[in-house]
Amino acid sequence: MAFDIRRDNYTFKHSRSFEEPDNETGSFQEHFHSLYELLYFIDGVADYKIRHTQYSLQPHTLLVVKPGELHHVLIKSAKVPYERFVVRFDESDLPGGLRKLIRRLDSVYSIRDTPLSEEFFRLDGYRKTLPDEEACFYAMRWQLNIILTYLCVSQDLRRKADIVNRDVHQITDYIEQHLTDIHTMEDLCTGLHMSRSGLHRIFSTGFDMPVMRYVRTQKVTLAHTLLNDGYPPTEIPARCGFNDYSSFYRAYRELYKTSPSGTGRR
Repeated sequence: MAFDIRRDNYTFKHSRSFEEPDNETGSFQEHFHSLYELLYFIDGVADYKIRHTQYSLQPHTLLVVKPGELHHVLIKSAKVPYERFVVRFDESDLPGGLRKLIRRLDSVYSIRDTPLSEEFFRLDGYRKTLPDEEACFYAMRWQLNIILTYLCVSQDLRRKADIVNRDVHQITDYIEQHLTDIHTMEDLCTGLHMSRSGLHRIFSTGFDMPVMRYVRTQKVTLAHTLLNDGYPPTEIPARCGFNDYSSFYRAYRELYKTSPSGTGRR
């Protein structure tokens, strides 16, 4: 049953379509979200890239894409319909305990014939039995908490990546471990013992994004997490490696379309 309900920071979508990729490589535009995304792949012929890893999608694969993670789908056959559930949400709306648990989730799970799969398909039932879109939206919001709870206790369903770009992984891992100390390209090159050209060459094999823009994105998503945990906006620049509050404010507003003071623990 197809539906597409979007409201506030939420998307609930079930679609089945013949997808045409954006270019000759068969991949869709690489991108990232400021929100969490759950993509439940039901059927089709495709691969999926998240950060430095690539997965061959089998039916009933669940992908967990966290804020700031670059990702895209690679359609391997446009003759087979691409069917999936897509759910996007902001962690700030979740209960505090659940918010902490989802931060530790892996990227990919195999959920065929599991209660978790059944909980996704309940979204179809809400769309069918609640024709009023507002009522359906609120039911789906509650259902999301159930889905995430099942997911957090389903770590035995995790899947390993089929392909790992280890050179790119080295760079992204260094950025994650030293995020607050990276202010310039030179900081990154020195820490990784790479030249600018070498760093650019390796990073571009994994991402269609300049490396310093990637660093800024990771700083902003960390800032969003800290704000949701109750840290005051004035403490965020120092904790996330921004040079000053104004540069943090501009970067945060660009990504989240609101001021840092508009975000916080609920």
